[in-house]
Amino acid sequence: MRTRQSHQITRKSAERLLDGSAGSGPEQLVRVLAAATAPGRERELAGEQAAVAAFEANHHLRPAATSRRRKMISSPLPRLITSKAVALSLAAFAGGGVAVAAGTGAFTGPGAVHGGASGGGGVNVAAPPSAGASLHARQGTGAGAGTGSTPRVTHTPSPGTTPAPPPGGPTAPPGTAALCRRLAGEAASAGSSVLTRSGLERALAGGTLPRVLGRPEFASLIIEVRAAVAVPDYCALLLSLPALPQPGDLTQIPRAVLAEILAALPPGTLSQILTGLPTATVAQVLGELPPGTLSRILTELPPSALSAILTRLPEPVLSRILTEIPATTLAQVLTELPAGSLATVLTKLPASALATVLASLPAGALATVLTTLPASALSAVLSTLPAGTAAQILKELPPSVLSGILAEIPSSLLPQLPLG
Repeated sequence: MRTRQSHQITRKSAERLLDGSAGSGPEQLVRVLAAATAPGRERELAGEQAAVAAFEANHHLRPAATSRRRKMISSPLPRLITSKAVALSLAAFAGGGVAVAAGTGAFTGPGAVHGGASGGGGVNVAAPPSAGASLHARQGTGAGAGTGSTPRVTHTPSPGTTPAPPPGGPTAPPGTAALCRRLAGEAASAGSSVLTRSGLERALAGGTLPRVLGRPEFASLIIEVRAAVAVPDYCALLLSLPALPQPGDLTQIPRAVLAEILAALPPGTLSQILTGLPTATVAQVLGELPPGTLSRILTELPPSALSAILTRLPEPVLSRILTEIPATTLAQVLTELPAGSLATVLTKLPASALATVLASLPAGALATVLTTLPASALSAVLSTLPAGTAAQILKELPPSVLSGILAEIPSSLLPQLPLG
């Protein structure tokens, strides 16, 4: 009599196997489950974090999907199996799937990089084949080394050209400035980490940069600023270049990152960058900086740059800046402005902000400010203030200064100033 052997296992045995407990079952199934529960090997997990970060930066994936998936996967074994499956899938994508999709434009999203005048289509960040390039860029190891078949060529600037600024200036993850330099070098078809200042500026503004930026080794730059469109300006700031490739996109850089970089720039470079920005951009940038960073930036700018920037700020932003910076900074800023610029700034302020600004000034700075103003602007400032506030401010002045001011303003304004 033949006995038919069943290969089925009971529900209880299956649950024990899935929970990682010892249990009996078909030999092949036991071997597969044992392999799945083993710790992940380095080659299996290589590139996982960098690839996931690149996808998130390019498509702004929401964490809700992750948390929902975690609820669905509760036992240890399915989690391990899923982790290995994801790692293997990402490795396969990095080898060809993602590159094909990016090349055909199958992936689109707010993080896509679009070509310039050359008419190239959207270029998206493919998942890196390994974590080496992007992680080395953040850790400062191997950021300037060539990868793949791209040779690394170093060119010496020709005589008479301005050498590029040394890497590292403003604060950034270690190796990022070197990676930016390499990006510019390859975008310029030079494959060079040493370019002139003007060469770096042209390369970062060139139409080939989006295509080069789509390479896996540059994914960490997009991750750092959360948007591919912000990378050219971010790299220009890190390399202390006075001309930004895309000035209107400066506000795409995360606020905290931008504040840290601007505060670390040399005064000359900072001055050139801020005065070269569109009015709306410089207003948004300065209006969103924390008071401490804003104070440091304003005190480092030369009077000419300070004048050019403050006089074109819209009233709400100007009021916010002048009423929030420390009194010492406010005194330095206002006393350095020439008479015409000072008049433009103060007469633009509403009564409440003007009263706060003048009342915050030390007596010496207040005297300098009021005596610097042309007579017409001085009259406009005093008439804008409430009578009691104007009188209180004037009483802070030395008698000689007060006498000179009262002699300059129209006699019709005197009755409105109850000086007692």
